[in-house]
Amino acid sequence: MTMEDELITREEAAEMIGVSVKVLRQWAYTNRWNLPYIKKGKDVFYRVSDVQKCIKARTKYHFHLY
Repeated sequence: MTMEDELITREEAAEMIGVSVKVLRQWAYTNRWNLPYIKKGKDVFYRVSDVQKCIKARTKYHFHLY
């Protein structure tokens, strides 16, 4: 298993993205961001590669032309 395929908890994913666990739960419920997750019983896990893709999709670049 590569690092990108590693599963992390909802808490770890929220920390990586920079949002609260509550926000991550809302995203899953409303499908606001395409961030796949895996349920094992009551526990929720995310692949590191999916979290990285979410971060990239949320990144905005601002360029100033002088």
